[in-house]
Amino acid sequence: MIEIGITIIDAHCGAGKTSWAKRYMREHQKTKCFIYITPYLSEIDNIMGKTDDETKNDNEFNIFDPQERGRGKLDSLNYLLSKNYNIAMTHALFAMINDGTRALMTQNDYTIIIDESLDVVNEYKGLKKSDRDFLINSDTIKIDQYGYVIWNQKHVYDGYKYFDEQCAAQNHCLISVEDKMFLWQFPPDIFNIVNNIYIMTYMFEASIMCAYFKYHNIKYKKQSVIPVDIDNRIYELSDYHKYTNPEIKSLINICEINALNKIADKRGILSSTWYSNNCISDGNFDIDKIAISGKKIDNKTQDKIKTTKSIRNKMTNYIKNIIKAPSDKVMWTIYKDYESNLSDDGRKFTRRLTKSEKTRYTAQYNKRKLDTDLAQIKCFVSCNARATNEYRDRDCLLYMCNIFLNPMIKNFFAIKNVTFDDDKYALSAIIQWIYRSALREGKPISLYVPSSRMREILKNWIQQTLLLE
Repeated sequence: MIEIGITIIDAHCGAGKTSWAKRYMREHQKTKCFIYITPYLSEIDNIMGKTDDETKNDNEFNIFDPQERGRGKLDSLNYLLSKNYNIAMTHALFAMINDGTRALMTQNDYTIIIDESLDVVNEYKGLKKSDRDFLINSDTIKIDQYGYVIWNQKHVYDGYKYFDEQCAAQNHCLISVEDKMFLWQFPPDIFNIVNNIYIMTYMFEASIMCAYFKYHNIKYKKQSVIPVDIDNRIYELSDYHKYTNPEIKSLINICEINALNKIADKRGILSSTWYSNNCISDGNFDIDKIAISGKKIDNKTQDKIKTTKSIRNKMTNYIKNIIKAPSDKVMWTIYKDYESNLSDDGRKFTRRLTKSEKTRYTAQYNKRKLDTDLAQIKCFVSCNARATNEYRDRDCLLYMCNIFLNPMIKNFFAIKNVTFDDDKYALSAIIQWIYRSALREGKPISLYVPSSRMREILKNWIQQTLLLE
């Protein structure tokens, strides 16, 4: 059993979790070392006090972010740790930490604050089935009773084709599920290397991270935040309480037009598997260019093109005719592989680039600034977007997904009888997404959710938040 000091700060989006974290670091910066972990580079700039005007940057926490300087960000991270600096980094970099990183974190007694639940279990896409079969048949690896990949020491050497897999296995990160695929998991000992870890999120019990904690018997306690002085953004931790908001129903206007919703009136429609079977992904071809290319298309492909265009047309109808929203108020999502084919000119970007911006972007003078600026003027927002305020002016939303957890990840958790609720997982995803919008500011939004399942899940949540405890 792993006994650790983990606190889940479970409170609704916009409740003041980040404000609490900033105040906590400010009050303890002379006695504690901090690591702040967030999903996005842009949020690192926020926590570091960076602005577009370099003369006004205010790094009040004396916090540093690892840099790419020849040997990679991990070496930069380890250097900062060795100097006892406060550090801000992304989820992605945290997933790469090695034994040296762990030792430095333990030695310097860091307090870790994690903004949003980590993606602690994912499909590992680095190996094909033929690779897996080769590794097993050559006795390079074996699989234990819980699916962990055990690497035989006699095959360990640098430059090996499967060196990355070797490192992942030796770090207890690589798992085989049902002889079909590999999963990657966060090594659980990471959560036992420091005394204090805070994880700020909403609906933690619906997350993969919660199931992962149960799987590894990692203990945690839950708290919420309450406002003490809203004007000065002062919040304190409190006993955990469920979110209630009697006004939420008046703020979310869900589209109930049957002509727009009937395309997804069954439970599985608009899932990633459904799109794969019924629509054309960006990786196949551009559905507009293929029509004028003269290329012969089989009947099945023609049906897929028709379905893809039908979904796109319903989105356009909702934006232009139902809501009559300008592009700078639009925020929409779909699985990333279908973004281009479901876009039209009215919902790619909120505006055209200026001449100076085109010159600046062409030069790519600052990759992080480039990515941030482009993201801010895009209408498309990833369906798993979290912990960002860049879209809080958007009030016309289209959620074209029907979220389910990967069945192989569910089967992995089932090895130790850890159950997973797909509907709660889907609810958490859509709530996180809609709270990137003007809803975060307490302003009304219009929302198109054609999936009948996702729509009902969200409506049930709205009804529950109306009820005072």
